[in-house]
Amino acid sequence: MKQNQEPFARTAHGSALFCGCCGKVEVTLGNAVLCMERDDFASVLQVIDGFDPDTAADSRTRAFVIRTESGDAAFVFDRRELLELRELVHRAEDYVTREEPSAGPRPRFSRSLLN
Repeated sequence: MKQNQEPFARTAHGSALFCGCCGKVEVTLGNAVLCMERDDFASVLQVIDGFDPDTAADSRTRAFVIRTESGDAAFVFDRRELLELRELVHRAEDYVTREEPSAGPRPRFSRSLLN
């Protein structure tokens, strides 16, 4: 990712960048940074869209978990964070699909709920 690149999308707590040189998308929300290649993007979008924000016991509970394929890392979000992440990811998808079609998803992430 190039230094000093301008985000193409911003929310109150996050942003999304696209690097034309390497084709990577970087979505940042608070301390969570998802950096993926163009071909991985559809898989991440599928995971995030698979959550139902209304399943959280209350809005402050961090019940939504996104894990890397290897299981080495996980990102945990509350309802507000999930909705903001979803907005950023969809805006990033719109941007990426305008730039160039993807070769197809390669699953790299999985989702789960904390009870």
